[in-house]
Amino acid sequence: MEILKRFKEENPLDKIEPVASEKEIIDAQKSYSKVYVSDDILKYIVDIAEKTRNHKDVIIGVSPVEARLCSKRYRYMPY
Repeated sequence: MEILKRFKEENPLDKIEPVASEKEIIDAQKSYSKVYVSDDILKYIVDIAEKTRNHKDVIIGVSPVEARLCSKRYRYMPY
């Protein structure tokens, strides 16, 4: 409730300042794609995705796109 009162008349987004330049972000994105992910990790991600699609208690399992995004997130972890 305090947060709602505090921002009743001011927008906190107006005070946001960049923490990285566009070039720094692009460079970071390029470096993430070079992080090695072992076949064991990739297989683990695929196994989890398949199990969610085939489990009786799961209505909607992990899609192939979501599995790909998971492997992409794994690359960011070292940073």
